[in-house]
Amino acid sequence: MIYKRLIKALTILSLGMLIGSQDQFIGSKTCSNCHPDQFNTWNTSTHGKAGGKPTDERVLAPFDGEKIKLKNGWFIPFTDRGRYFFLSQEIGFPEKKYEVIGVVGGGHIYGGGTQTYFGLFPDGTMRLLPFDYHPGSNTWFLKQTIYLDGCRFQMIYLPEKQLSGHPHGRLEF
Repeated sequence: MIYKRLIKALTILSLGMLIGSQDQFIGSKTCSNCHPDQFNTWNTSTHGKAGGKPTDERVLAPFDGEKIKLKNGWFIPFTDRGRYFFLSQEIGFPEKKYEVIGVVGGGHIYGGGTQTYFGLFPDGTMRLLPFDYHPGSNTWFLKQTIYLDGCRFQMIYLPEKQLSGHPHGRLEF
């Protein structure tokens, strides 16, 4: 019974962190006031450390300003005054800059796991950015199904057979 309640509370907390406005999120520590044992269990778990605002400790990818070239575009992960950004361009579209406001994933999943990034868009929504990083292999991935202001980041086209070793819907560069 307690286990089911803990799973439910953690699921609700995690979903709230991902889809809620960061300004409205009251923080996971608030839960500890009424549920100290459950909070301590969650807080020290890999799940409790899997996401949040980007920090030097949390971000595993190299945001080093190195340009990553793609078939018909490029992107550059970089930092500026402690903040994390992607600068990107697909041929035929204007250059875009996206600030990373959220990070999910710590590479803890069996087989490696990836880290993904969220950005805040002009309409006020927080959305997944198309850039993923696999810390186990030090490899960037580009999600094929994310659309950013009309820009379709489908930079290369490989048959499904060639993608079998990669996370579904992602291409390695």
